[in-house]
Amino acid sequence: VNMRELAILTVAVAACLCVDVTQATERTLDLDVHLASANDDPAVSAVEGLVQRVFPSLASRLQLTLVSGTNDQYTFEASNNVLKVSATNGVSLASGLYHYLSEYCDVLVTWGTGTNGTNVSWGVDSTDIPATLPEAPATTNDSPYQYRYAYNVCTVDYSAAFWDWARWERELDWLALHGINLPLAFTGQEYVWSLVYHGLGLTEAELDEHFAGPAFLAWQRMGNMRGWGGPLTAQWRVQQHQLQLKVLQRANDFGMKPVLPCFAGHIPKGLLRVFPNASYTQSAAWGNFKGDYCCDFLLHADDPLFVNIGQLFVNAQKHLYGDLSSNYFNCDMYNEMEPKNTSDAYVAAAGKVVLDGILAAEPNGIWVMQGWLFHEGFWTPEHTKAYLSQVPKENMLILDLNSERGPLAFKYDNYYGKQWIWNLLHNYGGVRSVYGDLPQLASAPVTDGAKSDGTMVGIGFTPEAIEQNPVMYELLTEMGWTRTPLDPAKFVAKYAARRYGKSVHGAAAWAELLASVYSSGQEASGIEHMPQVGGVGSVDINTTQLLVAVSELLATAQEVGHVSDGLAYDLVDVTRQATTNLFSDMHHVLEVAYQRWQMHNVNSSASVHACGDAMLQVISDLDELYGTNNNFLLGNWIAAARAKGNTDEEKDRYEFNARNQITLWGPTGQINDYARKAWNGLYSSYYLKRWELFTSRLYTSVDSGVHMDFNKYIEDVLVLGEKWCNDTTTTFPTKPTTSPSTLEKATSLYQKLTAMPAGFRKVGSGLDAPGNDIVRTATQHPGQLAQLCAVDTECKGFITTGYLKTNVSTTTPTSVPCDLYEKI
Repeated sequence: VNMRELAILTVAVAACLCVDVTQATERTLDLDVHLASANDDPAVSAVEGLVQRVFPSLASRLQLTLVSGTNDQYTFEASNNVLKVSATNGVSLASGLYHYLSEYCDVLVTWGTGTNGTNVSWGVDSTDIPATLPEAPATTNDSPYQYRYAYNVCTVDYSAAFWDWARWERELDWLALHGINLPLAFTGQEYVWSLVYHGLGLTEAELDEHFAGPAFLAWQRMGNMRGWGGPLTAQWRVQQHQLQLKVLQRANDFGMKPVLPCFAGHIPKGLLRVFPNASYTQSAAWGNFKGDYCCDFLLHADDPLFVNIGQLFVNAQKHLYGDLSSNYFNCDMYNEMEPKNTSDAYVAAAGKVVLDGILAAEPNGIWVMQGWLFHEGFWTPEHTKAYLSQVPKENMLILDLNSERGPLAFKYDNYYGKQWIWNLLHNYGGVRSVYGDLPQLASAPVTDGAKSDGTMVGIGFTPEAIEQNPVMYELLTEMGWTRTPLDPAKFVAKYAARRYGKSVHGAAAWAELLASVYSSGQEASGIEHMPQVGGVGSVDINTTQLLVAVSELLATAQEVGHVSDGLAYDLVDVTRQATTNLFSDMHHVLEVAYQRWQMHNVNSSASVHACGDAMLQVISDLDELYGTNNNFLLGNWIAAARAKGNTDEEKDRYEFNARNQITLWGPTGQINDYARKAWNGLYSSYYLKRWELFTSRLYTSVDSGVHMDFNKYIEDVLVLGEKWCNDTTTTFPTKPTTSPSTLEKATSLYQKLTAMPAGFRKVGSGLDAPGNDIVRTATQHPGQLAQLCAVDTECKGFITTGYLKTNVSTTTPTSVPCDLYEKI
């Protein structure tokens, strides 16, 4: 670094140290962050505040005490209508409280918004704790893990991009109750970066070119692209910084260790104007981004600027956050990218320089690194070992990002002695599907930990988005307090009782879900993908069992005499999945009918029209179902985005961010439909319009005898998407409908899903009509198979193993249990 550059860095340091004065942003917190308490300990006060917010009727019957100890441990005891909880820290206090309430009072607190605006919870009523607390003997438990971690760097955009303090407060309460002590805390970092970069001499225009919009910050931070969805106004940066202060204050009060951002070498283009001699490489294009949004600038590991900027950034955070700061830092240098210099020596230097930037400002710093990069083919054991070789094990913590697929740690010899955390990734892009592998989750952390030679020191969750499949995260966090595998059947039975109230049908519903979607891979929804001929997807063996689960959930409402928040959520979610599975079967039938004309010149106009019309009706039915529940409303996502804006221009830009992320994900559909959502408003205004466009082109094609121009269709779909993303005048509901209610709509939709249409008769059992297959379906339900057969003129019957038939007049016995039906 030459003398001019040293002078600039000196000015930048001074700017960071004087930021509170020069920017007039004193580190002040709203009074509602701290709740008044007679207890002087902030951890006890924080948990008392949580109780006032979440369990107010319990407050006068609760005694909380902190005790000394190095492990995370709690003890609870209930007698004479008083619950006593003692623990070694605030998170353990909250966990002990929650474990008592869940085991003895059937309390459940999960993601989602209930009817009273709090988290979806409780099988009886949202804040009802028994008038007389159940007696409980003194029960002590401790966590086998030093760390219980939360979030993926993508979660902050796919879920939390537009959160306000009220939403963050609910989230922090959830984290504490579920034992999380190491949450990612990335909010507001662009405020800190703007101070550092302004101090280094960059202009506001150069920052505008660099910072992505609020829905895309994660990928700009990781160097995948730049600028898309921006610029970020100074007002946004300030308000997010103020929000971060509140988040850090509450997290610290609970005793959590927030994971702050660090510097991974990705720089604005403008920095090269200030430091023309800087050594850097320009990354390859990511996600098909082009032009001004493409190809991040990455400092070379041997350029002194790397450590200097890393030090500046951490120092700035330490000054701004004061005693709310942390010694845990996360950043990603090579997320879905490869080093340009592939020598082991350079790769080793690249790993070392990130930590050097942290340690220059925080001598006790620990680099918390997402291990996602190691899924890329470049990262052989040799390259990985080199990358980690210069980082002392006491200064690194690796997030094994999707351990449920098998920890990468074992491929790399437990990361060559580095400590690592077992994580559940589970979700990509926030896609709403009902799925997971509960049996695997109930044992793998324990068995994998036993194979780690002591290097696995934590458990956590790293989904790209939260607020989906709450049962998976309830089990994951419970695994954070056990040394032995859990019984998934017992777990889901207890979960159902906590969620709905004690119910035979509720337990039966979850037994079906456990045996199907929660013991298998990911479910899909063809509705939310761009309509096309081809690529319908594989057969889903869980479809028929999902229908049984829906039936049992509907019966649960009748059995317990009410619809709890959790039951309402599950009625929407499971009915949605069952319905979208039927839609996929319809899509398959439509595709076969169209290709029958396209390839064999068979007149299939009636079949294409009938099937297409039925599919459009399914989308409308689902949109209405989603509209009955607050957790499935597009309007809330857009309203939260607009609320972040201070001017009409800002509000419109943030709405564009919100719309683009869940649809085109880029200027021209770079990552199209990756973050698709099952939301009211999105189905009716976007997905339905795409399917109407698609089916109308198919109708015209089969009616006119002219093959569909798929290239023109794709162009028109993009135009539709761009128009939708730029529409800031259409509004969507932010409150659910009450007529129909969730129960009423789910009931009517289930009846429609399973109805046997007229015109079919059962030929017999144990019979097949071999050699006459039209298509294999996912469903094996006779009513659904009849509905599919009814819309296809070529279909003359079906067998309940899931095959539509062109002829059922000639039959043969089969040993497979099934029924054969004929269209009459």
